[in-house]
Order: sequence, then C-alpha cells, then structure tokens
Amino acid sequence: METLDKESLKAIGAERRQEIIKLLEKRPYTASELAKITGKHVTTMKEHLDILEKSGIIEREKIGTAHVLHLKDESLKKLKIAFEVLEEPLVVEVNKNATIFDALKLIPGVTVTKKKDGTTVTSVNG
Repeated sequence: METLDKESLKAIGAERRQEIIKLLEKRPYTASELAKITGKHVTTMKEHLDILEKSGIIEREKIGTAHVLHLKDESLKKLKIAFEVLEEPLVVEVNKNATIFDALKLIPGVTVTKKKDGTTVTSVNG
C-alpha cells in the first residue's frame, strides 16, 4: 500500500500543481522555465513549488547557479495512482450525516484509517 499524507493530498489538489507535476514527470525544470511554460509569474510559480517541496513530492538540486526541480522517485508511483483517482469523475452517495472521510472510504482503492490520537490517514492501494 502506498500512502499519501494530508500535505501531499493538499498539494496535488490544486489544478496548477497537477500541471506542474505532469511537466516534471517528463524532465526536470527550473522555476523560471515552469513559469514561462504555464504562463504564470515566477513568484506565483515559486509559491506552488514551495508547497510541492514541503509535501515531499519534489526536490531541488543546485546545478551550477540554477536550482533544478524534479519529482522525488518514491513520489511517482503514489502520484500516478492518485491522478488516476482524480481524473475519473466519481459520484458517491452518502447519508446526510456522513463526513468527507465516510465518502473517501467508498472510493475503490482508497483506505481511510483513524488513529487513536484522532488523526486520519488516507492511503491509496497500489
């Protein structure tokens, strides 16, 4: 079972960051290159990249004077599974008292577990 933590799920939830991840699947880029390709200002791009880096999805590598960004190897499998779930429309019927976690439990391949300390772990089976 591959696990995406709360920060990773939040990070891939934004459409712009999904676009960045898909670009980085092809090859490494600098923040400036990604900004140019997506048509966003470099400051906005860096904000998205910081979120992806903090969540452990991407990492920076200094090559000469440039900071090149690439996906972490261990993130690739988890992300591919998550994107498969995100790309397909899904309708889940739940009762009016259901929580988001109750709805997530109904998605094939997703496991939601509540820990004793009250935190919730969402896992994607792969």
